[in-house]
Amino acid sequence: MSPETGPDEVIALNRLATVARVLAGTAHDVNNALQIIGGSAELLENQPGLTDAAKRALARIRAQAARAGGLLDDLSHFARDRGEVATRVRLREVVGQAAAFRGWAIRRAGLTLTFDRDGAPPVEVMAQRGQLLQAVINIIIDAEQAFEGARGGSITLLVAEDDGHAIVRALNNGPDRFDQASQRGLGDSGDASSRAALTGLTAARLIARAHGGALTLDRVPAGGSVTLRLPRAR
Repeated sequence: MSPETGPDEVIALNRLATVARVLAGTAHDVNNALQIIGGSAELLENQPGLTDAAKRALARIRAQAARAGGLLDDLSHFARDRGEVATRVRLREVVGQAAAFRGWAIRRAGLTLTFDRDGAPPVEVMAQRGQLLQAVINIIIDAEQAFEGARGGSITLLVAEDDGHAIVRALNNGPDRFDQASQRGLGDSGDASSRAALTGLTAARLIARAHGGALTLDRVPAGGSVTLRLPRAR
């Protein structure tokens, strides 16, 4: 922790740690409830005399319960992850998981998220999966913050490969928020509000460096972009 870290930041960090512990402890009970909901919906689907509309509604309940259970499992594993082991990771899967975690918040904010989950290339990296997921989530959140509450914006996630490297790029069509000081330091310089806005990118940059990669910010004609570059797995 930095010597400049203030009491508000300490409280915020402690709250995040507490949420992670609570989530890990309650995920099993919530998942059981979701399984009961899904199983009950499946039983009701087989009852005679149901209308087609009722059957479709029950099928949606069952599908959404299964989807919520899967997200809860992923989030619980992420909360418990201590970042100790690097393994061969499919980058597109991690980006898809991060997009799923942020999907509801993005839709609620009136924004659009675009990502081709099944596209090419199926690039792999050697990484600690939890840390990589954290970095991608931070990149997505930064793209959300670019709109500063404005609705109707769009965020596009891209996975690519270039010269032996795997690339994750988050494009947004919001206003540019990065001055030259931010480009150099990614939150190491500038006023307090700028540092707060870029804290997630600073963490993503540190994760990228720990994996032999880099994080860069770019201005594009219709907004901004953040690019995470990592060595491909050999």
